[in-house]
Amino acid sequence: MARYSRTLLCLLAVLSVLLGSGYGQYRQIVLGNDVTCNMSSVYDNDDGKSLSCTGAINGNIDTHWYPTGTDNPNCVFTHNANSLPVYWFLNLGQPRTFHKITIYHV
Repeated sequence: MARYSRTLLCLLAVLSVLLGSGYGQYRQIVLGNDVTCNMSSVYDNDDGKSLSCTGAINGNIDTHWYPTGTDNPNCVFTHNANSLPVYWFLNLGQPRTFHKITIYHV
């Protein structure tokens, strides 16, 4: 049986952080607010090329895979590497408390 070492992340588009205690107000944490990301590799093949890791935090929840240059791809897809670990990570720049995380994907 084949072992897949590819990661498809079609959008960790919105991270919601509860502001204050009990207010129920949410704020998006997106790139530009001391948020950085990295991933083990970027898929690039004849059938298309992934966005960089920033595509996963761009706020767009249209989670369809398209080749780069056609119909605005909006997925983060690691390359099928032979070595592990395959990863994607997000650095929020400071400690934060999460009450809800929504991950969107195909």
